[in-house]
Amino acid sequence: MVVCVSYAGSLSTSHGLSDDDQSRRTNLADWQGVGDMVAIITGEVSAPVEGMHRAIVERWMGFAGPRVDPMRRLADEVTASIYRTVRLGGSVAASTTFMASEVASDRVSLPPVWETAKGRYVQSIFNGVWGDKLEADESPLRIELGLCSQSGFIVSANQTSLSQAFPNPTGRLVVMIHGFGETERCWHSNNSRTLLKGLEADGFTVLGLRYNTGRTVTDNGSDLADLLEAVRAAWPVPVDELALIGHSMGGLVARSAVVDGRSAGHRWVDLATHLVAIGTPHLGSPIEKGIHLMSQGLGLLNETRPLATFLESRSAGIKDLRHGADHQLENVQYHIVAGAVTTEPTHPFGVLVGDLVVRVSSAIGRGRRRQVPSSSVLVLGGRNHADLLHDPEVVSHVRGWLSPSL
Repeated sequence: MVVCVSYAGSLSTSHGLSDDDQSRRTNLADWQGVGDMVAIITGEVSAPVEGMHRAIVERWMGFAGPRVDPMRRLADEVTASIYRTVRLGGSVAASTTFMASEVASDRVSLPPVWETAKGRYVQSIFNGVWGDKLEADESPLRIELGLCSQSGFIVSANQTSLSQAFPNPTGRLVVMIHGFGETERCWHSNNSRTLLKGLEADGFTVLGLRYNTGRTVTDNGSDLADLLEAVRAAWPVPVDELALIGHSMGGLVARSAVVDGRSAGHRWVDLATHLVAIGTPHLGSPIEKGIHLMSQGLGLLNETRPLATFLESRSAGIKDLRHGADHQLENVQYHIVAGAVTTEPTHPFGVLVGDLVVRVSSAIGRGRRRQVPSSSVLVLGGRNHADLLHDPEVVSHVRGWLSPSL
């Protein structure tokens, strides 16, 4: 069983509340988060449209010279009025949702919003794109870092709660860290031979992480390091071994956690024997690099500059994917998995697109200017970015790396 563990308020755990009261509070926050989502969509989308509208009108009226200044001022006023009304409508809808949910929660049990598969997906995408802003605003829509299960079951990082959640704990822990815009559900599948199931069969207690992928890799890594130290100290039995497995951005967060934990003197780092990075953009993601170049190009013209501003408003987490990993790991075996959509990974097209998200050179950390040291590397052809999560060959190799006797 994979169980959630919270730390320092993660996932809004409240002590002293009954299960019903905690569920009611959580569901209320969900609905208030919906109001924030409406406001964000209205504001973020209307701003570039208004900017382009104004720039286009200004361009055409500029050809006519000063004699159309009265018409230009009228057009500006009408444009401002239209988009002000749109944003006001979004704010009213958000406020109405917020107040209505507050009133309704006192009378009926509100259904959860983010506990369905679609709900989790929407929330994770929003956090990926604007998660740093959601955190700064303390929005109910934000995801707070915590170790959790597919069902969202939360356990405080103290010995009593952990003992109740893990009646048969082992001293071998593995933390599975999802990628950008995902949740811990990415490790689950109808296939009974998933990596998660295999590691459980090997005697590991599996902990799945959910986190806000719109925050910086460094911030998430620091919080994960603190959380793992709290879990280690409170674990019901002595921890003999701790491994981390990260998919895509998750690999960067895992690396950051190890470096930050070592710097902070955390004892769990000495137990971290293995770190596995699956499809991780060690040298950066070509998609984010392309978005960066696109925003620079769009900023050259007045008519497209609002789109550039919109692209530049993407989260700090997305921007981190342009740079990849600069952390140097010590005293941990680092294993890398990379994929290419072509059967032969060295095929020119496979080299160009990699697994459609990360190029092979970036995934294995082999560039002209930067090299990422590793203990072992597995490169598979005929796989895309998502395939790597449940590929039988990946499962077999990872289990072998973490349990050499297999």
